[in-house]
Amino acid sequence: MKLKRWIRAAALCLCLLAAGACLPAAGAAEKPFTVYLSPSAQPWNPYWDGSGSEEFWMRLVADCMKFELEQQGVACTVAAKRPEGTTETANFLTARAQEAEALGADLYVALHSNASPSGVSRKGTEIYIPSWDGESRRFGELVQKHFCYPDKSLVTFQENDELLEIRKPAMPHVLVETAYHDRADDGAWIEENIQEIAHSLACAVVEYAGGAPAADWKRPDPIPMSAGSLTLAPGGTAILTAAAPAGAVWSSGHGEIVSVSSCGVVTARQPGVSLVAVCAEGRLGFCRVEVAGEP
Repeated sequence: MKLKRWIRAAALCLCLLAAGACLPAAGAAEKPFTVYLSPSAQPWNPYWDGSGSEEFWMRLVADCMKFELEQQGVACTVAAKRPEGTTETANFLTARAQEAEALGADLYVALHSNASPSGVSRKGTEIYIPSWDGESRRFGELVQKHFCYPDKSLVTFQENDELLEIRKPAMPHVLVETAYHDRADDGAWIEENIQEIAHSLACAVVEYAGGAPAADWKRPDPIPMSAGSLTLAPGGTAILTAAAPAGAVWSSGHGEIVSVSSCGVVTARQPGVSLVAVCAEGRLGFCRVEVAGEP
């Protein structure tokens, strides 16, 4: 009898030990909710006023989103830019989806702006989701709820299984076409509301992750720059400075017209006009650069 009780006790101890092996250690850090942001990789797609490309403006949205999300405890990765001069799409976007999966991302958000088909004029925001995934639908509905486009009736929500960034990601995902950048009204709205767009999308992410979106958000002040505009001859250079912390990100609206280094050195490459932007901690600063004269 005593032997049987001993055997039962030993078996119970083994079961408890086995169960304990499946539990996290006391005090172990829980993995934060993680989002992967995939801004447009189309530097050849210009905005209505020539200020910058779709890639330029959507990457600013992503950088502002990243700061706000991390402030609210959401881990965030912004996809790297497409290597300059390459136009291949399928393998490039597949690699982004694979990177998101390798990072253990819980959500994939593709950030784009749109252009109307030839002979047609459209406006508004379009949110695309895959037809087969309920969690993507749930997040897409939150994007529609929070998105800041001024006419909410033009924030539409639809299934689309043809787009690469809808077919490739393994985790819940959406593709947001923020507005039509080939229209003066929509294009200007994007340019003037980068931080509001980023905030509205961040609210959708936070709510999807189970948190409460920031209720007291206000638009951050612009970053003061040493110049609001510059005129350079092809091959000329200038140094822009900004009242921004170390690690600020510099970018050019049209890299083929004006390039900018990581510390604000602007180089004129060929005639044209481009914005140069600096982004840090959710704040933005801009300088208009005109390259005039013969190349």
